[in-house]
Amino acid sequence: ELIQNNTNKISAQNLNAVEYCKTHFVLDLNLSYGTRKGYNSFAKILNAYDPKISLDKMDLNWVAGFKEHLIKVYKINPYTMSCRLKTVRRLVKHAYETGKLSKYPLEGLKIKQAKANRKFLTIDQLRILRAHTPTLNLRNTYNAFIFSCFTGLRFGDLATIKYSNISIENSSEKDEYILYFTMGKTKRQVRIHINQNIVPLLDKSKISKDEPVFSFLNASDFDLSIDKLAMKIESANALANKRFNEIMVNAKLPEGISFHCARHTFACLALQLGVDLMSLRDLIGHTDLKVTQEYLKVIDSQKKSAIQKFDIR
Repeated sequence: ELIQNNTNKISAQNLNAVEYCKTHFVLDLNLSYGTRKGYNSFAKILNAYDPKISLDKMDLNWVAGFKEHLIKVYKINPYTMSCRLKTVRRLVKHAYETGKLSKYPLEGLKIKQAKANRKFLTIDQLRILRAHTPTLNLRNTYNAFIFSCFTGLRFGDLATIKYSNISIENSSEKDEYILYFTMGKTKRQVRIHINQNIVPLLDKSKISKDEPVFSFLNASDFDLSIDKLAMKIESANALANKRFNEIMVNAKLPEGISFHCARHTFACLALQLGVDLMSLRDLIGHTDLKVTQEYLKVIDSQKKSAIQKFDIR
């Protein structure tokens, strides 16, 4: 109601950074729940450090002090540091580009790019996992992870796709299963050909029915508000991570693999198998090619590690 009635907007004379972050980002319902949650977390950190700072005062000297604070108090890693600084830049640039700031105070700001820790399964590890037979109580988690390894779906999409999102297209050789859905994070509509290797994971008798493909949520959860549904997905994701680690232990594979690693596995193996970057971007549903390019760095790092093994003296 506050947003619709424009009663919570900040005037140009009151550019408190914490309030600006809350009003223009935390309360922006066009952003996903996860994105807004991230901005809310940033607003709390900013409020603890400098609650009265205004956007026009967020210059390079202020950023230097903020960086020292983050290192001292939160002991954050380089990747998280770059994310926090990008948020500072996003707030200031938003105010500048919308005419609320007459001068951009962060001119010359350089944010050191840090590599995210993108764990993924190798082809051999994926083969071992596929050969593993999980216990009945872990079957749903196992099937969903394997499905993501071959499609690149995020957990939120795995939890909400239904058999009504799947159609069968007949060809001269065999039936093709096509998945149509709108990604929860980016709101992009995607069309994915389901690899024949994972078609057996589907219950073909339910194709086109209004039933979830994977049972992570209750039927009533789908009637909740967007945010409450997102909270349910978040909780289900945490439980799925615990269950999947149990699967990895039973399969004698490395622990510490989260569900999101299935998405990384899809992207990294796709590049290794010769899929071009533009095609991968469309397959994985990225809006920015730069995000997809990060997977190239992961592959290059793996190649460097492999070639160093030839350092024989």
